[in-house]
Amino acid sequence: MTKHHKTTRAFALLLIALLPLSLCAEEPLEEVRQRLHALEFERLDYRRPDQGTLPEDKELERQRLMGILYVRDPLWRLQEELRTQLTAVLELHGMEGAMPELECLREALASSTVLENEENEVIREECDRIRVFVLRKEREALRLLFDKYR
Repeated sequence: MTKHHKTTRAFALLLIALLPLSLCAEEPLEEVRQRLHALEFERLDYRRPDQGTLPEDKELERQRLMGILYVRDPLWRLQEELRTQLTAVLELHGMEGAMPELECLREALASSTVLENEENEVIREECDRIRVFVLRKEREALRLLFDKYR
């Protein structure tokens, strides 16, 4: 194989690898959220004998949709981070062991929905502030921040 063929082949493989990324960038976020919600509902359906799992193709799609939201939707990313922190605190300390931290995380997660209709740049800035307030457990600062959008 000549150097030209190797270069052409490498370029073709790169384009093929990047094609799904370019296609997902065009998907409207609302459609991505709806599809992910439907897959999560199916995955967690208590009536299914294999609750908590999906067939491989649907699981791959679920992960792809989560990747799109993680990259393109700062509010979704923040909410996932808050859910993960809540779960970690509960597993580590239980309900009674970390009540102030749990309350702060719960309030931040519940209140973050008020940002859903804001512009993307505003959301990015506010998500960064929310992270700082949650890390410092500043519940009053969180309340004031969310009251601004109510």
